[in-house]
Amino acid sequence: MQSKLQLLQFQEEELSDFAPMDNEFESLEGELSRLSNAAELVSNSQLGTHLLSGDDDQSIMSQLSSLKHTINAICEMDPNASSMLETIESAYLDISELSRELDHYSQHIEVDESALQAVENRYSQYIELSRKYQCQPNDISSKYDAIKNELDAFNSSSQNEEELDAKIASLESSYGDLAQSLHESRTANAEILSSKISDAMKSLNMPDGVFIIDVKADFDNPTQTGVDSINFIASINPGMPPQPINKAASGGELSRICLALQVA
Repeated sequence: MQSKLQLLQFQEEELSDFAPMDNEFESLEGELSRLSNAAELVSNSQLGTHLLSGDDDQSIMSQLSSLKHTINAICEMDPNASSMLETIESAYLDISELSRELDHYSQHIEVDESALQAVENRYSQYIELSRKYQCQPNDISSKYDAIKNELDAFNSSSQNEEELDAKIASLESSYGDLAQSLHESRTANAEILSSKISDAMKSLNMPDGVFIIDVKADFDNPTQTGVDSINFIASINPGMPPQPINKAASGGELSRICLALQVA
């Protein structure tokens, strides 16, 4: 999980530094073509302007002007041919506008080597990253968004996990405090009850009888009822060490011990 987080953080930082934008690669392709062919674009647009409106009689504008005079003469002789004059006038205006656009276009094209180098570098970075992230160059921006979303989800999950760990630690601490308090209460009450049962045993013809409720805590093995294990042990005769009551007492003695428990 840690290695996955580190990978996402590296990828997010790398793409953040690159700062891809939607549809940028397509724009770079067009800009790269324009800048790398700037000299040819200038030459062709200037040639187009010359062909349309050059000073010689062979330009299209000159030819259209001559044609316009010819059709005008036809219309003077035949009014039914006026539609042809309208067509040639429209064509003349369109070609004139096209000539102005080409001239304006040629004047605003710059052969800029530094701009070309910058575009080539950016274009190459897109290609390199697309190979690295196994996607199309146009999809680098979407890939970046996906990585950011995955990293946000991962961080949110990690935060929730940390909060859960903190809650578990808090509950364990509370359990430990309650278990300790319960152990102390059980120990104190076990001593009181053990003394009462021992007194009751003496009144039942077991003058040397001792009953012990043995409470031992094991905090390494907690349970729903606490950390204590409770055993009943007894000594019936003088000099006998306390043992589990099933070993320390005979059948009749066990009966009297049970009665002592009821009396106590």
